[in-house]
Amino acid sequence: MSAQVESVDALIRWQGDLSLFRAEVTEALSSVLLEIRKARDWIETELDRWRKEKREAEELVFQAKMELRRKQVPDFNGRLPDTTVEEKNLAKAEAYLDYCEERIAKCRHWLVELPRWVEEEYAPPTRKLNHFVESDLPRALGQLEQQIRSLQEYLQIQTGGSS
Repeated sequence: MSAQVESVDALIRWQGDLSLFRAEVTEALSSVLLEIRKARDWIETELDRWRKEKREAEELVFQAKMELRRKQVPDFNGRLPDTTVEEKNLAKAEAYLDYCEERIAKCRHWLVELPRWVEEEYAPPTRKLNHFVESDLPRALGQLEQQIRSLQEYLQIQTGGSS
């Protein structure tokens, strides 16, 4: 009875490819974790920026209200001056303040949502892949190495020990 071994070299190449795959997956998993951290850092930076913008918008609203109040005082003839410009400025300032508050709410939402998403959606399959790459694949590579050695020894016996 003889084994139908066509090419031990093909098994050796496959072993090398599997080792390369393992290294690339490990690097990819590390890169994704780094990108997740960068995303969280970016959200925190944006939150700080929008909080600062909100403080400035509150000041603009305050100034616009003061300008409107000043204009709402009757002149010496008892007439009220036109306050259209001041009302528009106040509306713009209030709209920008609302926009800043929306941005802050979005940032807060994603500071909570991103870790939840990572834990619920990303982490479970990643743990499985990581276990495969860190445990199952090295064990399989070790078995493949033993089988390649056994085949090489078998081939040496079949050819009479000459290489």
